[in-house]
Amino acid sequence: MAENIYKEKNNLKKVYKEKDHHPFENQIFNHYREQAKEINKAIELLVKHNYRVIDLEGKWITKENINLIKINKL
Repeated sequence: MAENIYKEKNNLKKVYKEKDHHPFENQIFNHYREQAKEINKAIELLVKHNYRVIDLEGKWITKENINLIKINKL
């Protein structure tokens, strides 16, 4: 009887493949997505108040080009 229960559990077990998304990974990536949104909002606020921001690629973000940068990222 114990063998049957063990076999049933093994048959119901989900097998993850490489292309499957694991819930744990989704939580981690969601955290980074949320952080990126907050950073983008902060950059927009700084630029709105006449600050210039240098992004990670060394490009200047100003009031004149912030809309162009948003379009290129989409």
